[in-house]
Amino acid sequence: MKKEIRIDELRALMLDALTLRGIGSEDAAFIVDDFLDAELEGHKTHGVSKFLTIDIGLSGREGSIEIVSRIGGHAKIDGHRELGHIAARQAAALSVELAKEQGVGLVALTNVSRYARLVPYSRLIAERGCIGIVTNNGGPAHVVPFGGSMPVFGTNPLSFGFPQGEKPPLIFDFATAQGVWGELRQAIVVEGRYDKNALCQLVDAPVIETHGFGVMKDKRLLGFLRQVAAARGLIILTDSDGAGFVIRNFLKGALPPEQVLHAYIPDVPGKERRKRAPGKEGKLGVEGMPPEVLLEALRRAGAQAEDSPEPPDPITKTDLYLAGLSGGADSAARRRALQQELGLPEHLGSAGLLQALNLLMTREEFQHRYGELR
Repeated sequence: MKKEIRIDELRALMLDALTLRGIGSEDAAFIVDDFLDAELEGHKTHGVSKFLTIDIGLSGREGSIEIVSRIGGHAKIDGHRELGHIAARQAAALSVELAKEQGVGLVALTNVSRYARLVPYSRLIAERGCIGIVTNNGGPAHVVPFGGSMPVFGTNPLSFGFPQGEKPPLIFDFATAQGVWGELRQAIVVEGRYDKNALCQLVDAPVIETHGFGVMKDKRLLGFLRQVAAARGLIILTDSDGAGFVIRNFLKGALPPEQVLHAYIPDVPGKERRKRAPGKEGKLGVEGMPPEVLLEALRRAGAQAEDSPEPPDPITKTDLYLAGLSGGADSAARRRALQQELGLPEHLGSAGLLQALNLLMTREEFQHRYGELR
């Protein structure tokens, strides 16, 4: 049963919720206005549903926001896992203060929870009479550079704010990906790297390739899929042609059905841009589907938004190096031994190994088991 609520009533409820959690009135109003604005502007991935996860951010707080350095027009802030909205609001205000003192203000903010859109911060800067440029390193590599074939960049959102005197500031806000979606709980299984590239530009979730029919002969890859299915669930998204259904049906029989969802793309005649000729059946595959079609397929399959925060301390390339798994004379042999121990696919590169490790264990667990190898 649907129930309607007035915007002012919803705003009051949200403010009360933050007040009960000890958040000051100015910060609370700033947070609520951002979520409501996003919802009313149609950006539901950053709207009211995200407000419902506010307790996750609050549970990670480690202390007060700290300005760890301030030299000339530059400052660095350690948020100590403060709510992203609160820390980023303070960083934006400090950038204005520095700009008015030095002519330019550059503030780096680290160690905070998610702070949703960039619009509120570029707007704050512009409303105080400065040109605001706000950016963020948007997570792991998801975006393929123009003319490329492999993801290199994060979604790396950008927002610009320009003051206009008595008029409201002029705001530009965008990401470098074709679309934006919330984080997914499940990992997505696709056939090949071009399919993976298409998905990585749309969703924040692990995407695993079957290497076409390769998964049918690769016991380690199949074992890895079983581990990921048990840990977070899988969504199978293959092409709509006969080959795609052969792969899908193989995985149906090899994986526990209660841990797997199935997403289907429609039959669309055509060929992908990179190909000289259509495929055998003349249908577009996953890589050729418009972003909205892929997102709708995932939605219909029952894809679930991630309701826990991104691990604040993931395993990094530095950890691999310190564990002797990269950068050393025998690192390749050590990686092979580790992959065999964990039942991981044999031909994982360092980036693939990093993703697999973060799916299977925490950084603390990794360091306890492998941190003393070097």
